[in-house]
Amino acid sequence: MLDVQAGGCGPETADLRQVLMSVFADTLGRTVRADDDFFECGGTSLLAMTLALEIETAVGRELPISIVHEAPSVEALVARLREDLPAAPSMIVTLRPGPPGPALFIVAGIGGAAMELRDVASRIGADLAVFGIEAPALHGHPVQHRIEDIAAISVAAMLAVQPQGPYLIAGYSFGGLVAFAMARILTEAGREVRFLSLIDTYPDAGFAPRAIAARLAQLAATPPAQLAAELGGTSRRIAMRLRGRGQPPGAGPSAGFAAMPDRLAQVVEAGRAAQVAYRPRRLALDLHFIRPITPMRGAPHDPRTRWRRLVRRMEVEIVAGDHLSMIRPGAEVAAILGRRLRQVLA
Repeated sequence: MLDVQAGGCGPETADLRQVLMSVFADTLGRTVRADDDFFECGGTSLLAMTLALEIETAVGRELPISIVHEAPSVEALVARLREDLPAAPSMIVTLRPGPPGPALFIVAGIGGAAMELRDVASRIGADLAVFGIEAPALHGHPVQHRIEDIAAISVAAMLAVQPQGPYLIAGYSFGGLVAFAMARILTEAGREVRFLSLIDTYPDAGFAPRAIAARLAQLAATPPAQLAAELGGTSRRIAMRLRGRGQPPGAGPSAGFAAMPDRLAQVVEAGRAAQVAYRPRRLALDLHFIRPITPMRGAPHDPRTRWRRLVRRMEVEIVAGDHLSMIRPGAEVAAILGRRLRQVLA
């Protein structure tokens, strides 16, 4: 474990550079140069979370989960780690700075890292700040197994950033359940929720394990070369590691997620349990729902049917792509959110 101090460029910096290059190579399954961009070398948002947690272990200090997005090369990370980073990184991540006033808060998906939504946030046309809400367990909180508890912690963190309403909240996938529960907490406290948007969120309690099990089985059956191509250039070694996740659910702690660091695997497993147990209740709010034209594989039903029964009114917008591609660079989600937010704020 390295003792990384702010400032300095002596042997300690050389040691840090060597450690980081080793962690990069192990995560990506290939050698890297100090100036290679992690994402251009095949890194994904999930692998960026894995890399951040592995770097934490190597350097012996807590780091923002978003640090790899902020500094995607070894050289950039060396410089970043020499800075005085916050002692306790916040679970609220600035995805796009903006003027004072109401901001959009987007809850991350089941992996808990908001940086996967960075491109969506950067392209929202409305003139407002956009913050991501990450999993509390990635930021020093105990692992939570109930949507309501995750939502309560998330509301407290959001109020620390924006004490006064109105509130604009969105959630992607699993994060939509947290966003819905946050809206209930706020409205029951007499606070105004002016905008609530769910991005392909399934309320069916039985859906999570079936869909994830189907996806894991699909990964396990996919040849490594084909899987690597589907994942945008991920190396053969990473493809093999992903194949190792295709275990039946319930085989033991972190079953199916053996390739992830323990903390991340715990967050994902707890999220699955929370999704299965959650029973959303009717909420007297309007709901904006974004759904991809290609349904999620293994989905037992159209989620719009359930959500319509749980809200006052529901507006649905369909975008190109599927559950994963709908938030990738250039996707329509950002434009749709921007247009709807401008209407709401007007």
